[in-house]
Amino acid sequence: MRPTYKFFLFIISLLSIYSCAGLAKYAYMDDENPSSDNISPSFDNNKPSDGGKCYAKVIIQAKYSKNDLELIIYDGDEDNPAHVKEMDIIISEKSYYWGEKKTDKDCLSADPNGCLELGVVETPEVIVPFTIVTDTLLQPNFIKINQRQYVIESEGGFIEWKEVLCDQKITSTFVDQVSEALNQAGFNNSNTEDKAWNRSLKSALVKYQNHHELPIGQLDSETLNHLGISH
Repeated sequence: MRPTYKFFLFIISLLSIYSCAGLAKYAYMDDENPSSDNISPSFDNNKPSDGGKCYAKVIIQAKYSKNDLELIIYDGDEDNPAHVKEMDIIISEKSYYWGEKKTDKDCLSADPNGCLELGVVETPEVIVPFTIVTDTLLQPNFIKINQRQYVIESEGGFIEWKEVLCDQKITSTFVDQVSEALNQAGFNNSNTEDKAWNRSLKSALVKYQNHHELPIGQLDSETLNHLGISH
């Protein structure tokens, strides 16, 4: 017996939960050893050298367009219904956040948090198969739903070198500027009194970069220009 649409909705909800938790992928920004499965085809592991400029590895995001669809979904229980077709739809785009994740599977620390490291964590996109009715006159078992579809316009999820702010320029005054710009943009952070480049600020920065489809993980020139911060 073919599952009904209510069961199908339940499966979608489970996929969404797992995409936000169990399927998250760690993408720590290690300047020397990026993982081999997310390198740009044109990536050169030799850090660029350009008199006085600084470079670091960033994650290049995929760019999506969004379509709001009205879908005619098969809602019967036949195993092989007629006048339908299968369609895979991206219902949630790939995203990134700053968080903790176990990176060394062989870590045997007695402390539950001893094997965790902070870094950029990737949440994969969610792709769901829909059974679409192609002829409503010949196939009466259907319902109509509204569904947002994400369409990849340019590929992402790989690492590239980008020009970034040099360490000596990341002063307490500059950290204040970044904190204030992020707060004004609605990406709140609780910067500490010592004006440190802390976890709250890094988390807000990655959320901002993720939201605006900017390179992820560093104080790169594109991000600073988007924030309106001179550098």
